[in-house]
Amino acid sequence: MNTSSYNANIVIIEESETNVYYQVALQFLPHAGDFIELTSLVDQESEYPSKHRLQVDQVTHQITDIQRKNGQSGGDHFVIIFASRVDVPDVLS
Repeated sequence: MNTSSYNANIVIIEESETNVYYQVALQFLPHAGDFIELTSLVDQESEYPSKHRLQVDQVTHQITDIQRKNGQSGGDHFVIIFASRVDVPDVLS
C-alpha cells in the first residue's frame, strides 16, 4: 500500500513499551468501545499471525486548516486509532 492510499494508523497498545501500528485506509470511523478485526497483509507476508482482534480505546484526529493566502491547500484529515487486543470469538469468518 503506498502512502497516498492510507488515511489512518491503528496503534495496538501492548503491555510492553513497544507499540505496533498499521497503516490502513478507513471507509468508516470506529468509535471508542467498538470491536474491530484487523487483517494485516504485511504480517501475512512475514508469516506472523495476521488476524488482530481489537477494541478501540481512543480515536485521535490530526487536522490541518485550509490556507489559501500563500497557495497551500491544507485541509488534511488523518486519524490515529489506539486499540487493545481482546480475546473475542471470530464472528466474521
